[in-house]
Amino acid sequence: MHKVEKAAVLYESLHKNIGYLCATFADIETRLSEILVLLINEDNPAIGEIVVESLPFSKAIDLLRRLVFEYIDMDEDDAREFTGLIDRLREVAKGRNDVVHSRWYLPDADSSNFIKEGARRKREKTANNEDMLLIKVVELCERADSVSNEVDDFKTSMWGWI
Repeated sequence: MHKVEKAAVLYESLHKNIGYLCATFADIETRLSEILVLLINEDNPAIGEIVVESLPFSKAIDLLRRLVFEYIDMDEDDAREFTGLIDRLREVAKGRNDVVHSRWYLPDADSSNFIKEGARRKREKTANNEDMLLIKVVELCERADSVSNEVDDFKTSMWGWI
């Protein structure tokens, strides 16, 4: 395969996976917002929607944690599991922000590994010479999928299929 074609394939794969990550993260944000609206005022969702729409994601996570521990009775195991979910939400958000808000490039036509602009070059390669960024993005997509399902499971366990 010609070097330019190879680079195009790598960029296409990166962009496809970043798009998937963004769509999955948007799903997480929507599910989180739905839960917050229910926790704030289940009888009058407009109140919760007004509050939630002005919150950045990190503050929405903080609010979720405070409201759940204030208003939902949990045993120790459930509380530990919920705290783990909060940690995973933060981890996915941090990973997503790093991937989406950084500039990634191939340093030269012979390279098959993306470099983050402003970062020192690292020679991270797998045994098959696969790009580490692509592997990390795919793994982040898988974690985001899992977290999205966990958030949905939490909502369903509290309010059923609303």
